[in-house]
Amino acid sequence: MSDDERGEYSDEALETLRMVTAGDDEITDEQREVRDKTARSMMLVGMRTVVVRGLGLLGTIFLARLLEPSDYGIVALGLTLIVLGRFLADGGVAPGLIRREQPPTRHEYGALAGFQQAVVWPVTVIASLLCFFVVDIGGTEGAATITMMLVGMSIDVLRTPNAIESERNLAYSPIVKAEIVEFLVYNVFALTLVASGMGIIGVGIANLLRACTGSGLLTLWGPLGWVRLGWDFAVIKTLARFGIFFQLSWLATMFRDQGLALLLAGISGTAALGAFDQARRLLVVVTLVFESAWRVGLPGLARMMEAGAAPKMLFERGLGLAGVAMAFPVVGLVASCNWLVPAVLGGGDKWEATADLIPWVGAAIMLTMPIATIISTLLWAQDEPRKVFAMGIPALAATLVAGALAMTQYDAVGAGIGLTVGGAVYVASCLVYATDVFGPRALPAFLGPIIAAALACGAGILAADAIGGGIYWSTLVSGTVGIAALVALLLLIARSATMDLWRFMGKAKG
Repeated sequence: MSDDERGEYSDEALETLRMVTAGDDEITDEQREVRDKTARSMMLVGMRTVVVRGLGLLGTIFLARLLEPSDYGIVALGLTLIVLGRFLADGGVAPGLIRREQPPTRHEYGALAGFQQAVVWPVTVIASLLCFFVVDIGGTEGAATITMMLVGMSIDVLRTPNAIESERNLAYSPIVKAEIVEFLVYNVFALTLVASGMGIIGVGIANLLRACTGSGLLTLWGPLGWVRLGWDFAVIKTLARFGIFFQLSWLATMFRDQGLALLLAGISGTAALGAFDQARRLLVVVTLVFESAWRVGLPGLARMMEAGAAPKMLFERGLGLAGVAMAFPVVGLVASCNWLVPAVLGGGDKWEATADLIPWVGAAIMLTMPIATIISTLLWAQDEPRKVFAMGIPALAATLVAGALAMTQYDAVGAGIGLTVGGAVYVASCLVYATDVFGPRALPAFLGPIIAAALACGAGILAADAIGGGIYWSTLVSGTVGIAALVALLLLIARSATMDLWRFMGKAKG
């Protein structure tokens, strides 16, 4: 770090940065405990994410061979309704309790659990009645499947008290074990029941079994055990004060993603929605890189700033590291998507729209995921959820408007175009609303990995086209050449951030 750079940061901020990279003999016992506990939590959550998303990806691949795109569209619609129900049930209370210094009482946990049930059951009943009697969603089987998925949501929220208490204590082991087991149960039963001839109904039954398994195990293994449901509106009102704008910022993100899915179903049909959902599921291997950062980042950044770290420094270093980490899975999938999709989902033109979508969704992810992960958790830790919400509104509008217009001509691919346009608008919003941390010096950290990823994807595609061969050979060539080109380009364009990522991985393993 140059003398000019040192002049921008306090001595406490530089000491905090040194604490992250220092050896055990250079820091206090308290600092070492905070550092090591946070690192272990991120590693454990990261491992959980890899396993759970891996199980989900395998289940997606095999179910895609058993179900039609329209059936997958029904499942995607059910997931959209679940996201809406969970959002309403959370109310921003859980993050507030996790962030709060004072430990929650069992009475508060009971009031939260009662509030969540009071929200999810009306959503379940209303949505189910609409599916059965108003909207034709694949007939009786489709409506029954969505109903079972929604009932599973009410079972899911029973685990909330134990999940919050575990996260507050940075004790993620019960959560990780319960989630791995429940998704294993889901995949086994979904594949077995669908293959036995039950069709899409088997997916609904498997989702019920998943919810019972996950909530039951976390209640058994969690620190609180069973928490009796209660009702205390005064408690909920007090707890929700912090969460209003926190939740509104997630509302913008949810409306962007789920609203885009609903528009696609209405404009282009459930087959296009199924193709779009498959593209997002294949790209989930990309977003899993950041799930542990979302879950552990808020308390981690809050503690860093309490120790004196300058937000601008945290943003600049974190943005570069996040961009480099995101580039690897994006390049691996985008460079090989033309051959990877038919290789894993089946040949022919059945999932051609999914292959066409992946580059657009990958571009949107590179634009938004690294910066959103760092800047949102940073602003939340600074108690500025209002600013995070304001940044998301323009991107929401741009995504839905551009997506709807593009869908009329390009069907499923139009959704990817909308996401990319929205991503560019989100970056512009960050430049406007977060000028205190997103200054000109942060642009190289932001643009370097994006440029390297785009060039690497092109190199992988050109190499596979030039060599030729079958889909499996082309998948290997395009992915390998793309990743090799990415490493070379990152060392040239973003060497500092690349080395930061390497050191971080070494410390996490240690």
